[in-house]
Amino acid sequence: MTERLSQDPESAEVTSAIRTLTEQVTAIAHSVQQLQVSHATLQAQIHTEGASATRAPEPPVLLPERFMGDRRTYRSFVTSCQVMFSLKPRTFCNEHVKVQTVISLLSGEPQSWAHQLLRTQSPLLNTWETLLSALDAIYDDPFRQDTAQREIKALKQGRRPVEDYVIEFKQYALDTAWNEAALITQFRSGLSDQVKDELARIGVPSTLEMLMQVSISIDRRLRERRQERNLYSPIQPRRTPQTALHDVTRALVPYAPRNAQEEPMQIGAIDRRLPPEEMARRRTNRLCLYCGQAGHVIRNCPEKAERGGKKTNTPSDPDPKPNALLIAPHLSIPIFLQLNEQRLPLTAMIDSGASGNFMDLSLATSLCVPIINKKHPVHVKLIDGSSLKSGLVTLETIPIQMYIGHDHLETVSFDLVSSPVFRIILGLPWLRI
Repeated sequence: MTERLSQDPESAEVTSAIRTLTEQVTAIAHSVQQLQVSHATLQAQIHTEGASATRAPEPPVLLPERFMGDRRTYRSFVTSCQVMFSLKPRTFCNEHVKVQTVISLLSGEPQSWAHQLLRTQSPLLNTWETLLSALDAIYDDPFRQDTAQREIKALKQGRRPVEDYVIEFKQYALDTAWNEAALITQFRSGLSDQVKDELARIGVPSTLEMLMQVSISIDRRLRERRQERNLYSPIQPRRTPQTALHDVTRALVPYAPRNAQEEPMQIGAIDRRLPPEEMARRRTNRLCLYCGQAGHVIRNCPEKAERGGKKTNTPSDPDPKPNALLIAPHLSIPIFLQLNEQRLPLTAMIDSGASGNFMDLSLATSLCVPIINKKHPVHVKLIDGSSLKSGLVTLETIPIQMYIGHDHLETVSFDLVSSPVFRIILGLPWLRI
């Protein structure tokens, strides 16, 4: 009994020591746990800050063009917005920013519609997807597939490059829901005949993408060959019937009645008599009877003096002999016209009696020379004294680079007339250069 009592104090001490150790271990474990949590938090912060420091800046992106309600541009507008959102995720980090940005890009009726939704705090503005669905219901084509099928069936290459045809074809192909075989057939049917002929010779590729690439290569080569032929082969002007030229002239430019102030231009020096009304006008206004200018009379006319004192027919002189011009030989020179990076060899007649530079209309048409309307139509007398059957000269070429020899270059503009014998005539304006 006495030994059992003597052991109780020792047992109590052991129990107390164990309890103390347990509490200390628990406290240590709790401290370790807190340290682990703090360590994990610090690691996360370090990772986040490091990622932020090395994150690439967002690329500069232009805002899409404003949408004004044109249904033809609606899909392009939506696609541009989606591209902008994907390239600038930090800028457009929430739905509110996306919705407000799209509303700011609306104009006209779409803008009025969106502003009404803002005033009423419509739930359609909660997300970009809900706003997009609302816009689709109003401006998207509900029959997009039918429209695409109709447009792609009517699509043709024409005279444009195959690249342009491919771009437009792809725009509609995505919405047709056709399989690749149908798209290949439709693409072939819209190609030009020359490209089709080459495909028939080499075979049609099995995929649409390969067919497009082969067609582009064929078309480029055909265009290169046309340029090579035009560069190394002189162009032979194609003559057009005389009546057809007159019809073309009347169709291109409407004739206007001759202004009383206009002075007739002349081709050749056969007949210089003025009409009675022009003679009366010059006498009434005290103008020179030779050149029609004021300040001098015919005997002191500077233009008459420039001809070297040769006797010329004044307005009051009688008609010269009809065969006078047949005796004199025609002076012609070889020239080159620079057109579309091509130097075309031609022959020009020099006529000191012509008061302008002239080109045959059929020649200009066959050479595809750019033609413009004259600001002031003029009346032209032919070499036999008669007037042009086509009436006033209303067309002229744009300024063209003309080479005489290999080194001499000048820029000349030609009035367009019907002159099948002398296709190009260089008159006084050229002689005075």
